[in-house]
Amino acid sequence: MQPEITRFVQDLSAVSVNTTAGSSTAVDFRSFAGGMIYVPSGGSAIGNITFQVAEKHDGTFLSLEDKAGAAVSITAEIDKGYPLPDELFGCAAFRMIAASNTTSCFVTLKG
Repeated sequence: MQPEITRFVQDLSAVSVNTTAGSSTAVDFRSFAGGMIYVPSGGSAIGNITFQVAEKHDGTFLSLEDKAGAAVSITAEIDKGYPLPDELFGCAAFRMIAASNTTSCFVTLKG
């Protein structure tokens, strides 16, 4: 029998995705390599989600851009799940900013 391979998992049930960066939840990403965002039903559409990253959990957050200089974002719809962008891989912490309407999302992190 093959041994079971397990990964460290953390479930965050109330991550605030706000229209202002300072009001969005900072997510500690130091022990993780990826994850998912789940936008629950019952709320208002939040449009694009952009990301800010920091070198430590309580550090200074900066806008996340890809190598072409464009903001890293996902178009989020209610009642759907999305993988965290690959560009987050090297950051210690991130937060998500909604284009419109504040909501709480579920986030699962995998290490």
